[in-house]
Amino acid sequence: PSGQWGSVWRAERMSGAVRSELQQRVLTAIALMAVLLGVLFVLPPLATMVLIALAILGGAWEWSAFLHPHRRTVRVAYVCLIGLGLFVGWQMTREPGQLMTLMTVAFLWWCTALAWVIGAPTRGGAATAAMAGVFSLIPCGLALMALRQDTMMGAVVLLFSLLVVLAAD
Repeated sequence: PSGQWGSVWRAERMSGAVRSELQQRVLTAIALMAVLLGVLFVLPPLATMVLIALAILGGAWEWSAFLHPHRRTVRVAYVCLIGLGLFVGWQMTREPGQLMTLMTVAFLWWCTALAWVIGAPTRGGAATAAMAGVFSLIPCGLALMALRQDTMMGAVVLLFSLLVVLAAD
């Protein structure tokens, strides 16, 4: 169609495509929420911790593109480094005092990162990006795992924390 009615027809067609994409996203979100709720409230805490670790490793894969997007071996090595960091960190932070020390270091990192972003957001290379990922991803994963470890309220507190982050995003 051409002319004024052609524009209306194209706009309606585009609107339908956008609506269809939105519907797909909503359905995907509902399905993922059902899986998350099942893992949180039906399966043992270890299942949630494995899911958290997989999510952090997925984040590490995405982060590794900052290092060298076209070198698969570098990206895989970075994901393995983060996985090793999660494992070692988990072993080292089983006591609340040790976890608090790690969270304090993570807090100091975030203060440094804020100053970095404000002062020199374009400075730094692959090594800086790798360090930023280590100091961001590993404490995040360990904190989420620690939240879930509490068998009485862990699932509820973890779900609430994820919802706060989701709302802020």
